[in-house]
Amino acid sequence: MQSSLAQKIRDGYRDAMFVAGGGGDDVRRLRRQLGDPALAYVERDRLLAAVIRRYRSEDVRLWGPVLLELLAPAIMARVARFSGVPPTIDEDDIAQQFLVEVLVAAATMPLPGEARYVERRLLKRAAFLTTRWLRRENDRQARLAPLAEDPDGDDCGDL
Repeated sequence: MQSSLAQKIRDGYRDAMFVAGGGGDDVRRLRRQLGDPALAYVERDRLLAAVIRRYRSEDVRLWGPVLLELLAPAIMARVARFSGVPPTIDEDDIAQQFLVEVLVAAATMPLPGEARYVERRLLKRAAFLTTRWLRRENDRQARLAPLAEDPDGDDCGDL
């Protein structure tokens, strides 16, 4: 599941760069800067906030995959903490929901001019929303009555 999630994020980023064409230079520069291990936390917050602002105001088809690509290692670490709700929700469903919640959080969370701990706040909000989604599903399953067994042992019922 982890490798497929990483591959999906990577493919989305690659597709976004293809669509951006020559306009992807800003994206590549931001990605290079954010990947620098010597980058100070304050500068990383500033750059991530800039990406989120561009996601909100420009082409979401470009900036959504870019944001997910920039956060991919942290996203994968967070997703690995969740477990499925059998039989309806598996790890792939959780990964997909988490990605959606990251994008929802990026679109809606308050982002003041001098935002601090941007990555942490974004991922924490996505984790909260994903947890709430899983709890609702778990509660819904608890309210369902189990299927009654057919006394004849016939799987087709009364068809």
